[in-house]
Amino acid sequence: MQTQYFKRDEGTLAYSDYGGTGELVLMLPGMGALRSEYRFLAPQISAAGYRAVTVDLRGHGESSVPWPAYDVPSVGSDILALIDHLDGQGAHLIGTSFSPAASVWAAAERPEVVRSLVLINPFVREAKINPLMKALFWLMLNNPWRVRTWAMYYAMMYPTHKPADFKDYLSQLGEHGPAGTLRCRRGPGKLVTPAIR
Repeated sequence: MQTQYFKRDEGTLAYSDYGGTGELVLMLPGMGALRSEYRFLAPQISAAGYRAVTVDLRGHGESSVPWPAYDVPSVGSDILALIDHLDGQGAHLIGTSFSPAASVWAAAERPEVVRSLVLINPFVREAKINPLMKALFWLMLNNPWRVRTWAMYYAMMYPTHKPADFKDYLSQLGEHGPAGTLRCRRGPGKLVTPAIR
């Protein structure tokens, strides 16, 4: 799948268009993941007649680094701008982890362009994080072995059945950051807990 690019004032978003002539289905990965996490779903959506598009969040994968901010409204504005760029009025949004918060924000800002939301394991409200977990997460992202640490953490999210190409996907995470989150933390701006306020 060939990467396409959408330039915004603050940076460039990388996306893949799987084709289809129907309504736009825009798939957004979680923080620290790549658009290829939808590599199995996107072709099926396209085959069902929808226009299937996956995108790397700002600072992730093949999208540019750095961006001034990586918060919910900023990512939400990326979603709306990409929908406009793709002429996808009435888009369906599928988001995982962090991106559902940005998807909800986009739908609240411009309900006329978002037809439906599919929120997978969403972080939509600000949650109180256990101080020990917060410290462990900080340590995971701020150590010399952070690429390996992130890959181990990511692998834990698939405790039973992993896709056949899982090792290849993990190596892509390592090549790109690992997985954007670490690239974001190295740039200006602030990583924040996803929240709709």
